[in-house]
Amino acid sequence: MKKAIALTVIMGASLLSAQNKEVDSPDFALSGGNELIKLAEDNVLVFRENGTLKVTGSGYVEILAVGGGGGGGALGTYGSGGGGAGGVVHQKEVFVEAGEYAVAIGDGGEVGVNGGIPSALGINAYGGGAGRMADSSGKGNDGASGGGAAMWNGGTSNDVGGAAIYAEYGNMGNVGGGTLNPFGAGGGGGASEVGETTGTSTPGCGGKGYECDITGEKIYYAGGGAGFRQKYEVKGGLGGGGSCVKAADGQSSTPGPGVDGLGGGGCGGAKGGSGVFIVRYRAAFAEIFEGATGGVETRRNGKRIHTFTADGTFAMPVDGVVEMLLVGGGGGGGANRSDNLLQGGAGGGAGGVVHIKGVSVRAGAYAIKIGSGGSIGANGENTEAFGYVAYGGGAGAKYDGRGSAEVTEGKYGYVGSSGGSGGGSTHVAGENWIDFEVAGGLAIHGEEGNLGNAGGITTHQYAASGGGGAGGAGGNSNGSIPGAGGVGYQCDISGTMVITQEAERVFVLSNKSMEVWAAADHA
Repeated sequence: MKKAIALTVIMGASLLSAQNKEVDSPDFALSGGNELIKLAEDNVLVFRENGTLKVTGSGYVEILAVGGGGGGGALGTYGSGGGGAGGVVHQKEVFVEAGEYAVAIGDGGEVGVNGGIPSALGINAYGGGAGRMADSSGKGNDGASGGGAAMWNGGTSNDVGGAAIYAEYGNMGNVGGGTLNPFGAGGGGGASEVGETTGTSTPGCGGKGYECDITGEKIYYAGGGAGFRQKYEVKGGLGGGGSCVKAADGQSSTPGPGVDGLGGGGCGGAKGGSGVFIVRYRAAFAEIFEGATGGVETRRNGKRIHTFTADGTFAMPVDGVVEMLLVGGGGGGGANRSDNLLQGGAGGGAGGVVHIKGVSVRAGAYAIKIGSGGSIGANGENTEAFGYVAYGGGAGAKYDGRGSAEVTEGKYGYVGSSGGSGGGSTHVAGENWIDFEVAGGLAIHGEEGNLGNAGGITTHQYAASGGGGAGGAGGNSNGSIPGAGGVGYQCDISGTMVITQEAERVFVLSNKSMEVWAAADHA
């Protein structure tokens, strides 16, 4: 049984550009907007209203800008076209320097009016085109996405939707839907799909918007508005496009507006939704974790590391998301036979490994329990933190007896104890003396998130098998040669690559993706 390594917490990193020419400055930070979203390593600022983006230092940001959706065409006796969605500009690497930057958010267009233009950091997302008014023939307005067309009762031409005219400025958008029927107006274009063209009296649906996970969840932006007609139910495009909603009386419908903050086009007869400006950037570790306490603190490769070698308390200064590694205490090896035959006990199994890359942790103090390695013939203890448990490894079997009370008796020998990883097996002298097999203990906590493997198989009475490791099963005996301990799991969480062949126990918190490790004692 070896002494534990225990708890490690790693925090923070600089962001290199794809061209590797610039890096975030140590003081890089942003502020402003209507909402701050904290992710595992990034912060997100969301502007839904005009404001000021303040930048300290310099570094790289990801930006999503969405223009205001166009208003639907005015209502009349016949169908009115849906409004086109606001333009979408999505840039994943924009270098910004210290300063204050005005952020303008594009309003949704009123009925018959194009959407407004959001702008910041030299980026413009243009507004969507308005839908064509009812009782008139013609295409919808041009815009970032085009508005839907309409036709009057005496019309005979194929009226087309408005065009998407801002692609040269990086705006994603599509044309509005056309129409061949005075009642079936076209749907507004969406950021990733054209508005529906209709040749019947049923209005066209709005085009689908653009899906993006800049806020940490996948959301559609900039859907086109539906064409409108009484007594009909017509969908707006995914991403806030306004829908034509049929009323309960079955004789009328309500035109839905585009959704504010998503840049959706309005249904015919309704206004468009306002745009949005979103900035995502790498959060500085000082901002998130500088006040964290507990264990022994070190810093490597721009990361902050807290290592616990015994039970203790970890204090989290703010709410955050961390990566966590727990490893239970390794199982003790089986006892050697005390007579002059010198037949040895089996190897102990490694502690179970729990590795979770995103654990939400509220500000506060947390008790950390570090599992000790098991004594000879005893399982290792559990490691516990934040409601998670990494179970101790199983003990190895001794030559003339059980590894522990959990060990199952075989016909000619004994398996090791089960646990995070299983202990190795051994024989008791029996019939034929050789060529019979005894399986090792099992890894029994996989359903609870523990990584581990079974102990090895014993094939000879003089040769015990190795305990299981986090990265592989324990080695089988080879004739009279004992089996090796199961391979460990390679990890650079401490800042350097480590491979261990010892039963260790460890608890790790990190806000950077890392691997984990643990392995069994040799027999």
